[in-house]
Amino acid sequence: MRLPSKRLYPDYYQDIKRPISLNNIKFKLNKRMYGTLQDLIADLRLIFTNATEYNADGSVLYEHARVLLDAVKQRSAELLASVGHMSVEVNSTVPSTP
Repeated sequence: MRLPSKRLYPDYYQDIKRPISLNNIKFKLNKRMYGTLQDLIADLRLIFTNATEYNADGSVLYEHARVLLDAVKQRSAELLASVGHMSVEVNSTVPSTP
C-alpha cells in the first residue's frame, strides 16, 4: 500500500528509479490525474515490476508480485481489447445501460 521506509530500506530508492505505491495511485485517481486508462495500467504494472526487481527471486513478496503483475497484464489486455485499444480517458463518464 505504501512505499518502503527510506530509513529502513535506503537501498530500495537506489535500486528502484520510479517508486510508486497503491496509495500513490489512489491519490492520483482521486485527484483525476490519470489522462488515460493506459496511464493507470502503466502505474499498476510499475508497482509489481518494482516489487519483482527489488525482492529476491523466489521470495514470498517476489512470488506475490509476479501473480499480481500477471493479473494486471491479463485484465488490462482484456479491457483494452474490449475498447479496441483506444486511448480511453479515465475521467470520462461511462453511459449506463438500461
